[in-house]
Amino acid sequence: MTRAVLAGAKLLLTWVAAHILYGYLAVEYPTQTRQATRLARQVIEHLDGLNIPDKYMVWADLLLQPATLTILLIAVLLRVLLSLVIAALMPRD
Repeated sequence: MTRAVLAGAKLLLTWVAAHILYGYLAVEYPTQTRQATRLARQVIEHLDGLNIPDKYMVWADLLLQPATLTILLIAVLLRVLLSLVIAALMPRD
């Protein structure tokens, strides 16, 4: 039970921190944020070019917006960083 609560808390913390960091990056580093968003847009366009059936691409159209992909990348990077920090702080048995 404790592991599930900690995993949920880590997921929530990562998601909130990713949104806050995305907002910070948009204010402090607008050029780099726009470049990341353009790159995400290129990923979506690449998916369009793969001739994936419409029954699957509709989900990409609905769920994969450039800003969403950028936030997702930030969340993944924060999750890895948080895991490394937690692993460094955990006592060794």
